[in-house]
Amino acid sequence: MKNINILVEVICLIGSVLFFSESFAQKVRALDATEIEEIAYDSDLDIPVFMGFEYRDKGGLWDMLLLEDGYIAGSDTATNASLEGILYLQDHGGYLKKMVLKDFIKEEERDIRFWTSYCSFLDLDNDGYIDPILVYASYKGDNNLDKEPLRIKIFILYKRKKIAISARECVLDGCRSLKFDKDYSALPSSIRRHVFQLMEVMRNEKGVVLKDG
Repeated sequence: MKNINILVEVICLIGSVLFFSESFAQKVRALDATEIEEIAYDSDLDIPVFMGFEYRDKGGLWDMLLLEDGYIAGSDTATNASLEGILYLQDHGGYLKKMVLKDFIKEEERDIRFWTSYCSFLDLDNDGYIDPILVYASYKGDNNLDKEPLRIKIFILYKRKKIAISARECVLDGCRSLKFDKDYSALPSSIRRHVFQLMEVMRNEKGVVLKDG
């Protein structure tokens, strides 16, 4: 347990706020700047990487990079027009791109960013494979660190599928929505239970509604 506490402290120091369990702490670590630069160079990425993670499961050794096009190290006010999440499988010294998700600001939006405090890398159905969950939100204003989100997305990466939950926040019932991809209902109950618990945490901490109508 002492080793786990040490690992949690190290990860917090580099800015990673995640859900933890003993199994999580044993399998996942945050990438340092040199490791991120190596993957970015190998992949010829054209927007900045602000955070990266590595984990091992039955499928091999994986790296997840989170990219935001306006990211500036040390800045809390930079805004983004787009973001990407890229999942790699390490293979013979290289990095095979296995999954990509992208999103861009819409007409009324001025910023989009990952909510890393709600991202997680856990084996949620105990099958030996990590089930990453990525969360991000968009905003109307230019500086939205303390403002309400406009659009929220939760992605569950499960068996090579990107399964999304899409929410639009609005003060009026008619423009508020919460939509689940058709594949969501086929997910194991343990994953769906985790997602609903995550959504409840987000409601309490972010003040979001996450409701259809």
